[in-house]
Amino acid sequence: MRVLLTGGKTAGHINPALAIAETVLQNDPTAEIQFVGVRGGKEEDLIPREGFRLHFVQSMGIRRSLSPKNIKAVWLAIKSPRSKETQAILDEFQPDIVIGTGGFTSWPIMKAAILRGIPTAVHESNALPGLTVRLLQRKVDRVWINFERTRELLRVKDPTRVVKVGNPLRKDFGRLSQREAKRRLGWSKPLFRCFPLAVAWVLRRSTPQ
Repeated sequence: MRVLLTGGKTAGHINPALAIAETVLQNDPTAEIQFVGVRGGKEEDLIPREGFRLHFVQSMGIRRSLSPKNIKAVWLAIKSPRSKETQAILDEFQPDIVIGTGGFTSWPIMKAAILRGIPTAVHESNALPGLTVRLLQRKVDRVWINFERTRELLRVKDPTRVVKVGNPLRKDFGRLSQREAKRRLGWSKPLFRCFPLAVAWVLRRSTPQ
């Protein structure tokens, strides 16, 4: 089975995608897995570090404020799914399924796969669906969610296409004890042990009596 995963720019999209990749390999060690991302995102470091091949597409996030960059973002959203570089990824790898974990990085290859009739799925880790997931929700074959309340915020006509699967975790998650994790992060120092008390004191002093 060939699985193409996409989701990047931030670790919040990349780590769930890597966890999905690990889950696939645990169930099918012969599976071939590749990733799609954008240049300049954290995926450039995190994905190759895990030994997976990473392809690149062009995509930009739409800013909430009025910005000239939104014009380019919309143009890329229209152009990139049909671009030669995006189509070449599908031609070369010929995935059996394309899975996105949200973020604007996911849009080009997910949309291209949908147009080709390749099976697709998106996973939403957050309770509130992101823009890309909302745009893809009616077009993909499955929407995987982490929180039950997310189901109420989606507009999918066939409820069986929305499946609660939880949030995928990396295999090393929980390998360290809480004490060891705090030690490595430097949180075991007296300054950090006093920090919660200091915050509580400030809040108490600032609250009108």
